[in-house]
Formats: sequence, structure tokens, C-alpha cells
Amino acid sequence: MRSLFTKVFIFVVCVCAVQISQAQVSGNVFRDFNANGIKTTAAPDPIEVGLKDVTVNAYPTIGAVITTTTNASGNYTITGGTGPYRVEFILPSSYFATKGSVSNTTVQFVAAGGVANLGVNYPSDFCQNNPNIIIPTYVSGNPEGGGTGGSLDGLVRFPYLQTGSTAAARVTTASNIGTVWGSTFQRESKKIILSAFLKRHCGLEASGLGGLFTCDVTTVPEVVAPYINVENFGIDLGSTLIAGRTLPATATNGSNDALAFTNMGKIGMGSIDLSDDGKTLWVVNLYKKEIFSVNIGNPIKAASAIVNTDFASFAIPDPGCVKGAARPWAIKYYQGKIYVGMICSGETAGTQANLFAYIYKFNPDNNTWDAAPIVSFPLNYAKGDVHTDYPTIDKWETWANAFTDLYSSGSAGSPAVTRKMRPQPILTDIDFDKRGNLILGFSDRTGHQTGRNQYGTTGSNLFNGYIGGDILYLAANGSGGFTMENNGAVPGQTGGGVNNNQGPGNGEFFNKDNFSADNGFGFQEIHQETMQGGLFYNPIYDEIMANHIDPYIVFSGGVQRHSVQNGVSTSAMRYQIYGSTPPNGTFGKANGLGDLELLCNPAPLEIGNRVWFDTNNNGIQDASENGVDEVSVKLKLNGTTVQTANTTNGGNYYFTNVLPNTDYTIEIEGFASQTPISNRVLTTSNVNTNADDLRDNDATIVGANAVISYTTGSSGENNHTLDFGFSCAPVFATGASSIAATCNGTTPNNNASISLVTNAVKSSISTVGAATYDGAAFASANNVTSGAVTFSNLTGTGGTYIIRMYGSVDCFKDTAIVLPATSCTVSCMSISNVTAGPCT
Repeated sequence: MRSLFTKVFIFVVCVCAVQISQAQVSGNVFRDFNANGIKTTAAPDPIEVGLKDVTVNAYPTIGAVITTTTNASGNYTITGGTGPYRVEFILPSSYFATKGSVSNTTVQFVAAGGVANLGVNYPSDFCQNNPNIIIPTYVSGNPEGGGTGGSLDGLVRFPYLQTGSTAAARVTTASNIGTVWGSTFQRESKKIILSAFLKRHCGLEASGLGGLFTCDVTTVPEVVAPYINVENFGIDLGSTLIAGRTLPATATNGSNDALAFTNMGKIGMGSIDLSDDGKTLWVVNLYKKEIFSVNIGNPIKAASAIVNTDFASFAIPDPGCVKGAARPWAIKYYQGKIYVGMICSGETAGTQANLFAYIYKFNPDNNTWDAAPIVSFPLNYAKGDVHTDYPTIDKWETWANAFTDLYSSGSAGSPAVTRKMRPQPILTDIDFDKRGNLILGFSDRTGHQTGRNQYGTTGSNLFNGYIGGDILYLAANGSGGFTMENNGAVPGQTGGGVNNNQGPGNGEFFNKDNFSADNGFGFQEIHQETMQGGLFYNPIYDEIMANHIDPYIVFSGGVQRHSVQNGVSTSAMRYQIYGSTPPNGTFGKANGLGDLELLCNPAPLEIGNRVWFDTNNNGIQDASENGVDEVSVKLKLNGTTVQTANTTNGGNYYFTNVLPNTDYTIEIEGFASQTPISNRVLTTSNVNTNADDLRDNDATIVGANAVISYTTGSSGENNHTLDFGFSCAPVFATGASSIAATCNGTTPNNNASISLVTNAVKSSISTVGAATYDGAAFASANNVTSGAVTFSNLTGTGGTYIIRMYGSVDCFKDTAIVLPATSCTVSCMSISNVTAGPCT
């Protein structure tokens, strides 16, 4: 008698065996940030995570389609049916399959018990490990006055992993671009686009508020030049409100610049961004509270080619601010949609209770806004101190209308210079991480209304501006909305500032946006909020990089990297770009840097897929239909072959690093004479229903070639659905005739024959009376010459034969032919000496 343990063990083994047998196909769908087809999970390689809610359809050889979706880790399991299986992945828009040693394509053919993994890439996520960063730097004074106001750095670059205080490389001086905030990068042309904005004490280039600039990074040194002035195309930015501004030519001389104080953040352009295909520039018009688009083309068109019809404007929804106004600034293009950030300013005798932040979503496909904001929250949470000597300045304040609205909080330096503070929110930057969560950058408007050793709006007393921007983290809630971080955490992630009283719910996720120093009283925290307002997310490292004041020393500016896994940032993740001790014309703690941009290479672009035998000639790849190896496939541009691939691993072919937005043909030349598909014909072309286009035959006949005409998409938009299907050429057998056997007396000779007319290349015959074909295989069958075949020396007894006519090794036609029996009888009159038998 078996023990209870033995019974339980046997039961568990059986259950596991059943589960294994039912798990016919499984796999993982993962975010392949470097597009190499390999999933990596640890630094310094990209930390690549699973992609949730991808639809997976499995078509078994026997049985109905089976559908499932990937879980939060990107895993899925298919059970049921009889393999092999055709597995199809239906990707969300903006994602494209990558191929490598782990990942295959969106259509895979898998045996029962097999694994089908898929890497997917959002092309805008692709980047090299240590790209350059560009960032605008600000200089006091008139950049076109011929003095130091124009000769100092206006734009610099540095490697992403740079730390310390090594000088950044100058890209251009302030004289060429004036003050710019917005920056974006067209990867294919390798051109940076920059946009002017209004900053007090800091002058504009001759284009004014409407200036767009390009920087060509393919040259050394880079070439920076004005591109267009959008105001020349009917875009009203409110420039008349600052007519008559005057600034000194020398960067260290003070200015009142009163016109810029009130109008900062209300006129000109805010942030800019490019569509994923790089063809459309999207810009925020602060004055009109609109977004406008410019069709710049990819590669970017010459300025002379830009016309009025390249522009379109769309009013931003009004959230209904109380005792203030809606003030937009941030814009982000993400997976086909545009996200615009704004705040309610409370500038009309409002209080902190009137401060709110909003994000609205715009669909450029139909030029419509979602009716409600995707994000809406009050800005009444506790913030860190602008300066710990003044702990009451620890919250967002309504927008200031006059210089006297700013707080005067002591002085510093020798001679003493009065500090000016008032944290005024501007939602300046939006980005998404690989989880779909939101990261928001807030600038402090005071930093753009003040400077380093600068005058007030009247008089010549000196003031230093101090800022207190912020970074907030919001988690996607799975239903299109977002949940604000609370006490330094979001679902599944805990930041570094739990219970530090500096964020929503009395904590903050990104808590190292601070500065500490030894001011003679021991090492202590001086500034608890150092964010200047610009940031981007880098999925390769799962980090954000943001611009900050005082990365290492006082009155300096630089950048800092923050982990999005846990909010961690260390001194080894900081880089100083400018210092201003003693005063040198830079902006110290008053927002001395603009929005920063990664200079990533374009994502590689790959096209191709499969050559297969379509045994049932329906134009669709069925699970049991085999691919064909050793077929030569050519990629042609304007009739010239640019790449050649031979099919391998089940009929697969691919062309890598093809050009985006380019017309190609993919050709199998003289396919009827290529050995693997000789004597084949092209199957039904372009069944092309929504689903079948993943697996149909895309080729048509052009002369002796099978040809697919295809226009590539943008960089990274891989297409692995370009298939060639071949089926058996029709084999005919007609004109069957037979010659009966002769007799040898009363015995039939074995000299009967059957003849047919055919287009086959080989033929064979079964044994007489066989129910199914049992003759020779293709290799040993008889060659057919002159379009006819005769089978001789057949038995005189007759019977049914099955004749197989081969068009190729697995293309044939079976024809059943009945050969009459020969009956041998002898006439009595011809027989002498009859002694017996019927003639007796």
C-alpha cells in the first residue's frame, strides 16, 4: 500500500505534467530600449521591463484561435489546440518589434511547448549609452551690443555621464541666439531647434520673441543660425508689450528691464517639441494661450520653403482659474498625442488656494482636445525652503505683478546684496517614464524675473534672485488618469523623501533636489528646492536629468540625475556648467539654464520577414506551412540593389539600417529558376484584411520577378510583415491513352502501357490496385521529356493505377487511370489435333 506522501507526490507530479502539457506556447514581451533584441535587466545596460496588455493570438494547426494578453511583467501563456502554432502579437500604436537573439518578430511559428518572445521599441526611447546633452546658458546684457553680453556662452554641450565641474564645450555664444528656452532635436538631420523666450536682464537675438534657431551638430564646431521668425507668419506673441527694452552691452552691468518683469511668462513662446516622425514642430504660444504647429519636414526644410500654410494654431482649453489666469508653458509629444501643461496663477489678488496645475491632451489626428484634463491638482502642498535661513518661504506663491511683491530675505556677499525670493510656479516640463508614469518639472518664475547682482525695476540697488522649483511624480492608474505621489511614494515605488515635509502628503519622491554646504557652522542644508524647471527622462538608465542651481558650490548652475526607481541622487550624479563667484554675468541662483535635450541617434530601421510555401494557395501563412531557406532576396532603391539577403531559419530575411521615409522595392529575381522555389508560382497577393496583412503574401509579379513595393516609415518603425508566398504551379495530365497487353496464347503479356500529356518535370506510377499513391519519391521519379510520359511493361491483367506528376519536390498531381485487362482466347479453327478442351 502506497504511503500518503507517495500519493501526494504522484498527484502533484501529475498536476504539473498536465499544466506543462497545456502550456503550449509561452513568452515575454519587453521594452527593448536599445533595439538589440536582447532583454537586459541590470546596469550599465538598459533596465528593460515587460510591456503589459499586449494582445497575443495563437493559431494552432488544429483548433480555433486562442487569445490572451501579457501581464504586468510582460509574460503570457497560451494553452489549447494542437501545434505547431502561428503566434501573432498585436502591438499598441507607436511600438515596433525588434529582432535579436531573444526577440523575434510580430508573427512567429512555434512548435508545441515552444517559446515566442518579443522585444518592442518606442523609437523616441532609443538612444546610445552616453549621448551629448545640449543646454542653453544665460548671460546678462544685450547680446547684440558688441560687449560681453554677447561673447559669453549661449549654448553648451557635454556627455550625459559627465560629472564634476569640467568646463562644458561651447556650441555658440549668446550673440547668435540671445535667450532661448525650448530645445528639441531632429535626429535624422542631426539638427537642434531652439526657441526664444523672455527673460529679464537677458536680451533677445534680432529675431525677437519669435526667433527659432537651428544648430547643425554634424559639423565641428557646430553651425548655429537663425531659422525663421514665427511672427512673420501671423503668430502673435505679444512683442509690442516689451517694445523699447534696453540692456547694457556689458554682462556685469546692471539693468532695470522693468518691461520684462511683469510680462515674463505671459508673452512669447514656452516649450517646444517635435512629433515622433520629426516633421512637425509643436510650440506653446504664451500670449495667445494656444499651441501652434509648424510643418518643418524631415529633414528640416530650408527657411525659404516655409510658408503660411505650414502653420496651424489651436486654442488651449481654459480650466476656469479663479483670481488669476491660466498660464501654459510645457508641451510634450508622446505616442501620437500632445500634452500641454499650465497653472492657475492667482495673480489677481489670489491666494495659494487659487494655485492649480493642469495637463490637457490634444489629438493631432483630428485636432481635438480631451474634454477634461488628464491631470488636475492644487499647488497647496508643503514645499522645501528656498533658503533654510528663511523657513517661512516654503510654499508656492501667487504670481507677482511688481518687483515689490518679491520677498527681501537678508543679504549675502561683500558688498552685501539683498536676496529676493517668491516661489511662483510655472509648469515648464512634462515627460513619461517607461512605466507610463508622469514626471513634471516646475520652474520658479522669480528666477526669470531677477538675476545675479542685478537692479530692481527702479534704482540701482543690487539684488540676487533665489529660486525654489520642484519635481513631481505621478503614477499611471491604469484607466488613463494619474495618481499624485504621496509622502514620497507612488504605488510600487518609494522615493527618498518620506516624511520630509517637502511635497504632497508631507514627503517628496525626488528629495535630493537640494544643496548643502559648510557655511562656517558645520555642514548643513541651505536650499531644499534647487530645480530650475527643465528635465527629460532617460529610459536607458531609468533616470531623469534636470537643471539645478548649486550642484556643488554657491551661485552656480548645472544638472543633476535622479533615479526614477527610488528618487536617489548622489553628488556623483551632478555636473556644474557655470559658476558666478565673483559675479561674471551669469545668473547664479536665478535660473541660469534653459531646457536641456538629449542628442540621441535615430533608432535603426529594419524591414523584411518571410518566404514560405503556401500549400493551400490561399495567400495566408498557416501554422503548418513551412518557410523556404536559401532564397536570394534583394532590396532595391531606384532600381539599384543596395542589400542582398538569403533566407534562413525557416524562410526569414531582413534588411537592416534602411533609410526612413524612402521608396524601396524588395525583389526575388527570376524566382521560377531559383532552386528552392523553382517551378513555383506566386500565391494569391495582398489578401490584406487588417489582421491578415501580418501574414499574407505582399508580392506581385513584375516580369520574371516577385516584387514588394514599400515605403519605409520614420526611424525605428520596423516592419516585419513583408512576406512572399509561393504555391505549386498547376500540374496537368491530359490525353491519357492506353495500349492493352498482347497475348501469348491464352496468357497476357506484360507489355501494356499508359501515356499522358503533362507539364510535369517528373512522374511515377503506383503499383496496380494501390488505394493511395505508393510510387517513387521525387528524387527517384522519372524525368519527363517533351511534355509527355509513357509507362510501359504494365501487366496485362489490368487494374487501377495512380500516376503522380511532379511539378517540384512537393508539388504534384495524382491521376487515377484504369487499364483494361487483356483477355486471351484461341479460335478452334486454328487448332489442329484437338484432343480436349472447349474445341473437342
